[in-house]
Amino acid sequence: MNAGIILIRTHYVDEYLMRMAEEFSRGGVYDVAFAIDERKKIWDTGRFGKVSLTFEAMAAAGLFTGADPAKGQHEHALDAFWRCGDYILYLALDEFPQAQRFWMIENDVLINMAHPQDLFLALDAASQDDLLATHVVPASPDWFWWRTIEDRFSRPYRCFFPLIRASRRAAEHLRDKRRIEKQTYLRDGIDLWMVPNDEAFVGSTMASDGFTIADLNDYGSFYDGSRFDFWTLINRHRPPPLDDRLYHSVRAGEQFLAALRRKMPDVLTLLGYVEDDPEITPEMILEDVAIRLTEMPQERQVLLAHIDKLPVEILRLLASFEAASGLPLSGNVLQRLSAAVTHGPDLALGRPAFQSSVCAWSPRQHRCVDAMGAVNGQTDSPFSFHTDEDDEPWWAVDLLHEIGIASVRIHNRQDMPYRLDGYRIQISSDARKWITAYEMPAGTTAGPLEDVPLPIDATGRFLRIIVPRKTCLHLVQVEVFGR
Repeated sequence: MNAGIILIRTHYVDEYLMRMAEEFSRGGVYDVAFAIDERKKIWDTGRFGKVSLTFEAMAAAGLFTGADPAKGQHEHALDAFWRCGDYILYLALDEFPQAQRFWMIENDVLINMAHPQDLFLALDAASQDDLLATHVVPASPDWFWWRTIEDRFSRPYRCFFPLIRASRRAAEHLRDKRRIEKQTYLRDGIDLWMVPNDEAFVGSTMASDGFTIADLNDYGSFYDGSRFDFWTLINRHRPPPLDDRLYHSVRAGEQFLAALRRKMPDVLTLLGYVEDDPEITPEMILEDVAIRLTEMPQERQVLLAHIDKLPVEILRLLASFEAASGLPLSGNVLQRLSAAVTHGPDLALGRPAFQSSVCAWSPRQHRCVDAMGAVNGQTDSPFSFHTDEDDEPWWAVDLLHEIGIASVRIHNRQDMPYRLDGYRIQISSDARKWITAYEMPAGTTAGPLEDVPLPIDATGRFLRIIVPRKTCLHLVQVEVFGR
């Protein structure tokens, strides 16, 4: 038995997941097992072990499942199988008593490397932390699960659970805390929506009780928030090129379509897609919605009427379209976007964007969809958007609120950097009146990377890069940093 184990969290087993398990176990470095929902079916996992997830197993481990009919509580109401993914760690403690580290990865995570096992090897060599996860940040009141932790922990924290690693001592401590909380729930009763989910409970317990916690990106550039989050959906048959990054959620076949229906039900209905159409992609839907917004203004009201059910990609598109069209940004769109986007050093990452035009060279054929390529965190393409040959081509991003801007980093197209010559950086509060904060000095040439400090009073919500002459504008990425 090895010192570490990788648990593949799933509710089914297929050929793809078996290949994933084989890759993770390559060379015998790691033991691999499936943590699998077996409420309705017993799954054959071949030569790999498994942690069988049933209500009976959870109850036997002393964990709260929400089952107390006397208080009107039932197992299915808590949905502990997916809401409390940390329970898997506690069942694995007994199943694999020699394991000192527990990796847990969901079935729809893509480790986009030639040899995915290398991710675990690199992080295990670099990190001795008790908890390693993605999106590890202090929790804030605008987070859905905030109310379940605000009065219970000295340091309310959150993390993202599709890929985590926990030490044995951390898992044992978390299990003991869950058991104590169960006794409190049974004694005093509790609204099931006040039971913290895995991301809230694990992050807050580790931060508050003196354990070491870290983000994967503390040890390298393993993911960006716009492609490893709750909202992203990628068709596994159309993966991105190998880039040594993590992606979530990546699915195929019926699993992909089921996720698409959950994430975009009203959009699918609006556009009249056939549910079993294997050619549907989120990118296709995004461009179709953009075209409809442009050609049929009434569709905007249809989408706004379903605002609470729209995925973040559609929210970004709505915000981009409204800014580009001179329309006031709907308050509900702004509120939901502010809560959903990643909050990190790069203020532009994952934000709505728009540009002056598109052309045959544009990766996407709508100026609001194409522009968002420059804020997706990916720098492996020759360019991420492309305008037409305009009199004064421009690209703009909505930072969602007024903020002091310290600097801008422009990743220029390397084979044609001169097309950026003479550019200006402008700032606005309403995307109508623009103030120039920087103008490239005459006689200088744009390079592949432009790091531009802005004046101390540079404050605004929108930032625009414009070239005041007839040319095309095409960049790889734009990063914006605050004061």
